Amino acid sequence: MTMHTRAQFKQQGGTIATLVLLVLMVWGSIIGLKVFQAYREFDTIKDAVVSAKISSLNPQALRQTVKTKLAEAGAIKAPENFSVDDDIDIDTEKETVSVKFKYAKKIQLFKNISLLVELKGEA
Repeated sequence: MTMHTRAQFKQQGGTIATLVLLVLMVWGSIIGLKVFQAYREFDTIKDAVVSAKISSLNPQALRQTVKTKLAEAGAIKAPENFSVDDDIDIDTEKETVSVKFKYAKKIQLFKNISLLVELKGEA
């Protein structure tokens, strides 16, 4: 009979810690992709507001230009819960026009867990 030392029987394969790390990485990637979509929508709105501010002279024309720019962006990029009439604040009291916007985006992460992101910007 031969005696085997501990060094001869090294563990081969992954551990539970590796499995947990892999699951957390996949979970983090899924959350990251969902949050990234909210910021893409935010950039679409910001681009529409900046372009409308440059080309419009009065608040009504600015709002209409933002609506047009969002429609041109398409349904994939334009957020469904953003209202041009309610979420854009136009200040014309100073010599320059200030346009601020703010809205909340609820992102469904999993079955009963969601993330609320409050986005705001100005041009």
